[in-house]
Amino acid sequence: MGITWQDRISNVEVLRRAGMPAMEAMITRSQLRWTGHVIRMSEERLPRDLLYSELREGSRPRGRPRLRYKDTLKRRLGLAGISHQQLETLAIDRAGWRAVVRKSAEAVHREWEHREDKRASRRHAATATKQAS
Repeated sequence: MGITWQDRISNVEVLRRAGMPAMEAMITRSQLRWTGHVIRMSEERLPRDLLYSELREGSRPRGRPRLRYKDTLKRRLGLAGISHQQLETLAIDRAGWRAVVRKSAEAVHREWEHREDKRASRRHAATATKQAS
């Protein structure tokens, strides 16, 4: 691509030039794919057991708790428009789940592009205001 550090090009622009989706979209896709795989596992498998488990005792430290896998999964499911009740029924159908994962990743990518466009327009307006002064 011929881009160097001295060009001072943002990561967003590098991803656009490479034709790659946003990192958040790639992470969403991977996380949802793996979750579907775990849900389809038999109930005695350890990964499935860990996905549905809760701690019986203990406390978490003060302040904002560190994000767990479940926390990020809930956020990604919310962005995809999937409720917790629908999760298992959707994941059992492999072809259907694959389509859900693809649509979710595309939705995250579109949201990311929208945020970047808004950020670019704010930057443009700020530079226009500075030049007018």
